[in-house]
Amino acid sequence: MDAQDNKSGVAKIEYSFDGTDFNAYSQPVGLPIKAGVAKVTYRASDKLGNTSANSTLAYTMDTVAPHTDYHITGASYQVRSDVYITRDTKIELSATDDASGVHRIEYQPEGAMQPELYTHAISFPEEGRRLVRFWSTDQVNNRELDRAVLVITDNTPPEIFANFSVAPITADNGQGLAVYRRLTSLFLGATDNAAGVHKIYYSFDGGKESEYSTPLVLDHAGTFDLLIRVDDNLGNQSSKHIHFVIR
Repeated sequence: MDAQDNKSGVAKIEYSFDGTDFNAYSQPVGLPIKAGVAKVTYRASDKLGNTSANSTLAYTMDTVAPHTDYHITGASYQVRSDVYITRDTKIELSATDDASGVHRIEYQPEGAMQPELYTHAISFPEEGRRLVRFWSTDQVNNRELDRAVLVITDNTPPEIFANFSVAPITADNGQGLAVYRRLTSLFLGATDNAAGVHKIYYSFDGGKESEYSTPLVLDHAGTFDLLIRVDDNLGNQSSKHIHFVIR
C-alpha cells in the first residue's frame, strides 16, 4: 500500500479485512487464509488528522488444489486398482479447479527421470506393468497431491490347449490324422499372460460357433475339422485348427 498527500504529508495508512478493526500498515501484509471471496478496506490519514474515504478491494482466496482424474479410451479391463490396456488404448487426463482454474497437468510414468507436461492422450504400447503418477497445479500454484494408476499393457493373445481323454487308436489314418474311438472326450483350455481368458469358442467343419463350457463328447464317426477361438479380456484373439478322425 502507498499514499500521498500534497500538503502536510501522510501520517498513516490503515487496513481492515472483512470489517475487522483497522490496523496500521507498515509492511506487506499476508492475506488471511480463508477460502472464498473476501475484501480488504484501506484508508490514509495526513499529519493534520484528515482521513481519506475508505477504499475497498475485493479478492478471492484460493486455497484448494485442483482435482485430476483419468479416462480410458479403447480396450481396457480393470481388476481392483489394476488397469489392463493394449498398445492402442489411450489414457486421457483432465482436471477441475473451483477457483483460480487449472494451470497445468503433469504425469510421470514409473522409471521416468522427470515429469512430463500433459498435452494429449497418452499410450503405453510396450508390454509390461507401470505405475503412472499424475497431478495438477492451479493458477495460484496450489499443487495437488500425486494420484496414480497402475497400468498393464497386454498385446499377446491367449495360448490354446486341446487334450483328448484317451490316446489315439492309431496315430495316422493314412492322411496324417490321429484316429480316436467314439465317445472320446475333448478338453479345451487356454492361458493368458496378463488380462486373463475371457471365453473359448469352437465350431466343427465351418458350422455355427458355440461357447465352450464342458468337455466335448465325440460320439459321431467321421473326419473332423475343429476350429477353436479364444479371446482375452482385452479382445486379443487367437485361433487353432485341429483335424482328427473318430471311429
